[in-house]
Amino acid sequence: MAEKMIIEEDLKGLEKEIDAAVDRLFVEKGGETLKSIAPSAPLHETFQKAEEEVEWEMPVSAPAPIPAPTPTPTPVLDPVASYYAQPLEKLETQLLSLEWEITKENLEKTAGEVLELKENFKRSPDVSSVLNRMLAVLNFMTQNEEGIQPHRIQILLDSKETIKLLMRNETEEEIGIYKKLALTGLEARFSSLEEIRRVVPPPVSVTTPKQEERAEVSLIGPELMEKITGRMESFSAKLDEMMEKMNWHLSGHEELIKSHVASPLQESVSKTKVTVFKIGEKLLGVESQKVFKLFKVPVSIRETINEFPTFRLKGLEVRMVDLESLFSVSGSEQEEERQMLILKGDETYKGLLIDRVLNRLYGPMEQGETFNDPLLGMIRWTYQDLPIRIPILDFEKL
Repeated sequence: MAEKMIIEEDLKGLEKEIDAAVDRLFVEKGGETLKSIAPSAPLHETFQKAEEEVEWEMPVSAPAPIPAPTPTPTPVLDPVASYYAQPLEKLETQLLSLEWEITKENLEKTAGEVLELKENFKRSPDVSSVLNRMLAVLNFMTQNEEGIQPHRIQILLDSKETIKLLMRNETEEEIGIYKKLALTGLEARFSSLEEIRRVVPPPVSVTTPKQEERAEVSLIGPELMEKITGRMESFSAKLDEMMEKMNWHLSGHEELIKSHVASPLQESVSKTKVTVFKIGEKLLGVESQKVFKLFKVPVSIRETINEFPTFRLKGLEVRMVDLESLFSVSGSEQEEERQMLILKGDETYKGLLIDRVLNRLYGPMEQGETFNDPLLGMIRWTYQDLPIRIPILDFEKL
């Protein structure tokens, strides 16, 4: 009997300790402790039954415990994105410089940044594939002055955005589809560059773990991609053939006209490189060897820049030439950002405010009587499916 009483006293002491612990854990907002939980039903008499599991029930009238505030999770930085962030930022900065000022030096610097980034992405075949194509475009523009075209600069900028998308580490199937669509579209654009495609390695497809398990339901398979590429090549070949036939027919008509009517301009067999640009509804050209710099003009200073006869650019004095007044040009793109084309002579620099550069041509220049206009002659070009003659400005007469 004495042993039984000792056990009951120990159990009662244990009950009090549990009550006190519960009071300490659940605290109200005002700082007051909750009321002690009502004592449970009496324990069984024997020690063996006391060892069984006992369920403690909260009284119905007892206030609900206030959960402790959940701590805000600390954001975990992506180690891969952090590792590659700095070189990608350097490439992005260099591409912005190249877009602002297209020079051989900027092309070579951009190619160097691509090579450095390529070393860091050796284990990423998709990013390496995009970098290889960027390098091919940069090398082509560095080696061929005529290859410097606005659409090639744009494809470099789009390639950089594609790399940023491929660097994302989300494993969701939707993100994987976006990556595949972006890379497939970029590959299709590269495939349209005939002169660059020959030096670009075959495309590498983007895969995720889920897509590897379900390869049979991939968005665009390799066979479909080959068919698309084949059709594009066939279409390009047919287009070239049609253009060749059209040029042949046009040249035949021109020769027929020349045999009956004396041309006001005397043809010259010498060929020259001409940069063609657009201002309003008019197309003009300048000798490519006179082109010094090309950069964008912000909208904020576009209206006032023609009011200054001269301005200084990196220590050089540039004289502005108002082409709109000189050629009575109308319909210039008032809402669009325009460009400044700097021409370099023997000892002088002249600036032309234009809408945008269209192309660089290489062909015979028709020389002859140009009346009082500051022109060297004319060059033939097919623009928007129409054969036209473009006036070439005389730098000395501007």
